[in-house]
Amino acid sequence: MNDFYLANAASINLNFVIYIENLYENYNKSDEAIDKFPWLPLNKEGLLNINDFQIRAKQVWSMIFNSDNLYEYDIDYWSNNKFSFDKLFKDTSIGVGLYKSVKRSFISWYWGTGYRMCTIFFSDCLVEDYYNKLINLSKIKNSKFKTNKFYLQVVYDIPPNGWSLKNENMIIISPQIQLPTIEEFEVI
Repeated sequence: MNDFYLANAASINLNFVIYIENLYENYNKSDEAIDKFPWLPLNKEGLLNINDFQIRAKQVWSMIFNSDNLYEYDIDYWSNNKFSFDKLFKDTSIGVGLYKSVKRSFISWYWGTGYRMCTIFFSDCLVEDYYNKLINLSKIKNSKFKTNKFYLQVVYDIPPNGWSLKNENMIIISPQIQLPTIEEFEVI
């Protein structure tokens, strides 16, 4: 049991999809609905229609979520543009410009406060508690862990319904959603 490792992470790639998703929600909601973060003044001419966006965003999320070793290679994937975030905007000069502006805004937020908010202020304190509970559960069940590494993958806002939230290596958590029970972890 000493080789079991639980850590938290805040994928720049997964958080960028949520960031873009929230932008689209803000521009496709009723006037009465509350704006989500971020709200940016955008040229709507660069946005896809909402149905096309939702299909593409879920595909990009799934590609990131199911990528190998996301915890270890997340920044490399980001730096090497492994995921097609630009396909979440129209393929026009306005869409390309909008994508670049949104990405720049996201990078400023993520490295300025977003990463710290997700980890230090939200999930760091959860890791030890979940780790101890998982160790105790494995002792009670007299079971071994299916994997020796598991991650609490933090996104700053709730992913849409139907998007993957857990696999054999990680479970998505967010400050706005109920935290998973120990039984939801697929490690024992």
